[in-house]
Parts: sequence; structure tokens; C-alpha cells
Amino acid sequence: MITVIKFGATWCQPCVAMEPVMAELVSRYAQDDKIEIKQSDVDQEPELAASWSVRSIPCVIVVDQQVAVWRKVGYVECNEIVEVIEKLKLTKL
Repeated sequence: MITVIKFGATWCQPCVAMEPVMAELVSRYAQDDKIEIKQSDVDQEPELAASWSVRSIPCVIVVDQQVAVWRKVGYVECNEIVEVIEKLKLTKL
């Protein structure tokens, strides 16, 4: 299972600006049972953020088999995340 987790907060403008990106990912991978798209508010789930060593937001982490394989802090374009997901999917063929 490939999981994309976006860590953010409601008071963080770049995090809010990423909402359409996350919505696009959810829509794009809705039928793919091997891809999971999640969002976490660091104020509501500080333990989860700490467990992934999130220190700045927004932070997007791509996880494969419970291991972080890609991470980026700051606003991330949808196509950049899709590229990471698609490369991981190819390694699983």
C-alpha cells in the first residue's frame, strides 16, 4: 500500500492552498485500492506528526510499506506527487 500523508493546519496558508491538490489526488486515485491519500492536522494529531518527524508544514510524505520513501516541506504541486506515486507503482509490477 502506498500512502500519501499531508501534514498541515487550518491556520497555515500554504497548507490551505494545498487543499485542491489533495482533492485532485483523492479524485485521481479513488478507484485504486493500493493508494491511500490522507491528511493530518498537526494541532489535532501531534503524536502522528511527531512519529513522522514533521517539524514544518505543509509536509507531504509518501509512505510505502510503512517506510517514508519521499518527503517535501512546503507547497507541492499535484503533478510532483503523482510522479512519485507512479514511479513507486512501476516498481511493484
